Amino acid sequence: MLNRFLFIVLAAFWLTMSYLLWKSEIRSRFQPGNEIPAELVFEKILTSPDNSNLEIRSRGKRIGYLRWSASIGEETAIGRRSDLDAPIGMIRQLSSYTIDADGGFNNLDGIQNFKFFTMVKFSTNFNWQEFSVRLSQRPYSGEVRGNLAEQTATFRLTDSITDWEQEVPLEDLKNPKKLVVKFGGPVVGNAVGMLMEEGVAKARRTATELKWQAHNYWLKVGYAQIRVYQLRAQLAEGQEVVVYVSRVGEIMKVELPNGMILVNDELKL
Repeated sequence: MLNRFLFIVLAAFWLTMSYLLWKSEIRSRFQPGNEIPAELVFEKILTSPDNSNLEIRSRGKRIGYLRWSASIGEETAIGRRSDLDAPIGMIRQLSSYTIDADGGFNNLDGIQNFKFFTMVKFSTNFNWQEFSVRLSQRPYSGEVRGNLAEQTATFRLTDSITDWEQEVPLEDLKNPKKLVVKFGGPVVGNAVGMLMEEGVAKARRTATELKWQAHNYWLKVGYAQIRVYQLRAQLAEGQEVVVYVSRVGEIMKVELPNGMILVNDELKL
């Protein structure tokens, strides 16, 4: 009799603990896990071996696409950039990060076939070295390039007839009003320049105040869950940006304000 009673007690204890563990595991898959340094996740993104091919959706409707690619630059111990012919065993050191992002919008408020191409190169302490931004909607194309070493910025506008290019000191980029006055004249420049200065100032404040938090997370994909990192940052007016990153640094999903999301092609969401 005593043995039967002990068996019932042990069975009940085992079932209760199993249920509690199962409940804890299921709950943890839908809530952020332990917090980790955000810098760790950003490093994963910048050194990811995989490109991120993302579909851009607005309130469930596909409006465009984005291809994100990150690469690293290396130097040998003697200070020259490494290549395939570098001697075996030569010590290599990380020298830079490069991000390439290109994509387009096909159905954004009536805008058709709008494409963009961007490149930013950073040093290992995350100071930018080079950048380029090109916007294109046939037959028009506009491009801005910057080079920190040369202290120059280059503007270029093209269409089916003209090809205009102008180089300015890099310092002028800090004064948008001055640039607009230089290119468009004082009447247009003063009005447009003031709006640009307000926009640039707001962007700088947002970038400065933006604080990222990172957690381990389970991302639901169909009936399964995959382990990812979650990056979260609060924007103005209670809005936020949430980024889900795979364990090797591939961007899986981005949630933006106003119902806009970016979804990796590998996810069947």
